[in-house]
Amino acid sequence: MAYKCRNMFENTKRETKEIGYGKFNYLVIIGVGLQRFSCLASVLIMSFVVSSIGCDFRLTPAQKGTLTSILFVGMVSSSHLNGFLSDRYGRRYTTLRCSALCCIISCAASFAFNYTMLVILWFFMGFFLAGVITPVLVYVSEFSPPKHRRKTIFMSVALAALATTYDPCVAWLIIPLEIRWTLWPGMVFTSWRLLLLWNSVPFLAAWLLLLALPESPKYLLTRGKDQETIRALARAFAMNTGQDKADYPIKEVGLDGGDSLADDDGGSVAGFFVSMWRQTRMLFTPPLLLHTLLCCSIQVGVVGT
Repeated sequence: MAYKCRNMFENTKRETKEIGYGKFNYLVIIGVGLQRFSCLASVLIMSFVVSSIGCDFRLTPAQKGTLTSILFVGMVSSSHLNGFLSDRYGRRYTTLRCSALCCIISCAASFAFNYTMLVILWFFMGFFLAGVITPVLVYVSEFSPPKHRRKTIFMSVALAALATTYDPCVAWLIIPLEIRWTLWPGMVFTSWRLLLLWNSVPFLAAWLLLLALPESPKYLLTRGKDQETIRALARAFAMNTGQDKADYPIKEVGLDGGDSLADDDGGSVAGFFVSMWRQTRMLFTPPLLLHTLLCCSIQVGVVGT
């Protein structure tokens, strides 16, 4: 993007401070926490069903390994693209569509009729999970006043961590069930399929909750949608304080004089990739290069170990 990162946080610092901190922020935390909870549950779920799938599909150890790791291949292949999409089209916009697709894919995976179909579906599950995991953290932080931002992110991540307990408990209840329903010739619906079907429920709940929330005010501001920015902030203000939306004290918002609106790709495919390249290049040039290397090192340490 063409704006300065530091200044863009300053652009919404006063506005988010004025909305206060209360019911609206906790609702956003729950929505974001549930989105990440759904993602983490999907990352873990395959480890609980792969043995049962191996029996039904007669898989080799190598095929089981592929099935449990293909989701991460999908996530890596789309992480950068989904990050760009959330900047270009909105955090809420991207998350809603990706979480809906994850819900659909989880349902479809429960009816996979062979190993190949399941691998393809689970790759795309990872592909679209990347469009949920990161944008929602940006989303929740952009609704938080500066002094509450760290606490807000921590609470949303802590909610997501509950999936590490949820998945084993649900698997313990469902996997032992003696279910063998013949839906059509060659398709027997067993307990592992029920578990994958159940995996779509948190996505649906998270999607419905996020549907009721507005777009990030910081994103709206970078797109030049000043009135929509004020409406989103006024809604948060009203829920947090109990006052009327019209009482929100800030009536005008805008970028600092030295900043500019986000790049527009002009609606063309070529423009889309040019804009994506410009934003990518910024990550590998000063002053962002050091931050990029630091973030990548942290991720390798967290995920790789």
